[in-house]
Amino acid sequence: TRNMAAAKSSLASANKQLAMRQAALKKAEEHLASQQKALTGPAAELQKAHNFEKKLKENLKFWRAAQVNAKALVVTSKRDTLKAKQEQETSALESKTRELGTSRSDLSSLEARKATLQAQLEELSVEMASLKQSIADRKPLLEEAERESKDLQKRYLELSAEVAAGTDPQDSDSDDDGYKID
Repeated sequence: TRNMAAAKSSLASANKQLAMRQAALKKAEEHLASQQKALTGPAAELQKAHNFEKKLKENLKFWRAAQVNAKALVVTSKRDTLKAKQEQETSALESKTRELGTSRSDLSSLEARKATLQAQLEELSVEMASLKQSIADRKPLLEEAERESKDLQKRYLELSAEVAAGTDPQDSDSDDDGYKID
């Protein structure tokens, strides 16, 4: 019985404590509920901030992709410009290479022709020298023939005048000029 009284006393004390603790728990639950109610606004704000952050991260990914795409467009345009310039200069180089080959071929032909023309020029120079010498050698003979021709014409005129005057040309068979008429 003593145990029983002690157990009853302990039970009563535990019941009192239980009631106090239940009251404290009820107060704590009410306080928790009011705190939760008070935190609903900030929780909504926090959720809103999380959603905004998520959207910003998505936008950041988009803009990073857009930045890479813009750089790719610039680099592609630069590459295309360089490629076009490269093709243009390659074409110009090929054209100049063909032109150089043609010029070298022409030069080679001209050099071959030059040798032929120099030989012809030397041949013509020899012929011209021969002709000049022949002309020079003939000049005194020509002058002599001209002088003789003039003398003969003069003598012919004299004789023609004597025939016309009626004098006998036989009287002057021998003349001062040494010509004898037969």
